[in-house]
Amino acid sequence: MTSVYTRTPAGSARGVSVVRADYGVMEQEDADRTAKAFAQWRRSEYGDHGHVDVLGPAKTTAEQDW
Repeated sequence: MTSVYTRTPAGSARGVSVVRADYGVMEQEDADRTAKAFAQWRRSEYGDHGHVDVLGPAKTTAEQDW
């Protein structure tokens, strides 16, 4: 992971997180696993709801709601 940014937009009860990672093209499963793990951690740690995007420099992306 290179950075994580989380915010809750004004007037919304759902958080929005962006995780930047250095996953390459052939590492889609790693990006998917990271999104799932982040969503599980966020739900268990904070008990809130939201959405995470995991972004890699080689157009490797993954999404997960929590």
